[in-house]
Amino acid sequence: MKNQYFGDINDYWKYGLLRILSGGKKGSAAVCWMLTPDVRGKDSKFIGYLRNPRKWEHFDHDLFYSLQEAVIIYGDRSVTRAESEHILSPGTFSYYRRELPTDLGQRREYFQEFFEASRKDKRDLVFFDPDKGLCTKQNPLARVRSVERLYFDELEDGFKRGLSVLVIQFLPFANQSEFVKKSVCDIFRRLRVENIAYFQTQSVVFFLIPQPQHSETLRERSERVSDVWHPEIRAVWQTRETGQGPDQSTLSEA
Repeated sequence: MKNQYFGDINDYWKYGLLRILSGGKKGSAAVCWMLTPDVRGKDSKFIGYLRNPRKWEHFDHDLFYSLQEAVIIYGDRSVTRAESEHILSPGTFSYYRRELPTDLGQRREYFQEFFEASRKDKRDLVFFDPDKGLCTKQNPLARVRSVERLYFDELEDGFKRGLSVLVIQFLPFANQSEFVKKSVCDIFRRLRVENIAYFQTQSVVFFLIPQPQHSETLRERSERVSDVWHPEIRAVWQTRETGQGPDQSTLSEA
């Protein structure tokens, strides 16, 4: 996540989704911003929706006007603005604000610190906000890692600690359906989970890997996502086919 992109349309979808999936439950969720340095001259241009309340405000009134105030009125492009009552309430969410290091050893410490804090605070759901999304193919022992991505062994580490995990993934311009299907299959191959949810928008998809004890609650909340955010966010649950092993990729929509 880069501060300069705060408040763009992806953030409206992102924060709206998190507000529902958390259930507003006290101390239930944690956000790992995965902050990276801003790039000069490349501020997001995807804020036009904030000037069109007739089309956009009804999805989440408080969220919409909080983002509009921050970006349009005050010109404040900083994720710290998200840490507020009408965006991601401090009563529900904790936030990990450290900039993501480029050094591999420091990167390991970064995630260990985040996971330990989440465990100590008894969080159920953790959200990762990398610049580009999840990388499922990279060798976990690779010496060089892009700060723009979350790597699969890092996601897997969080899941093995009993956390349900949500991660953003930017979509390609073409063949989006195939890309999402392949990504879901990659997750099933790597984790012994029976259910995965994804929440697809025009430009990004969010993958949710729920712990078994959280699945029923998160499924109920995902139904609310579909109700509130239709047609902007499409919520789909996928189930590994009965009898398929962890290396199989057959899916069924649930």
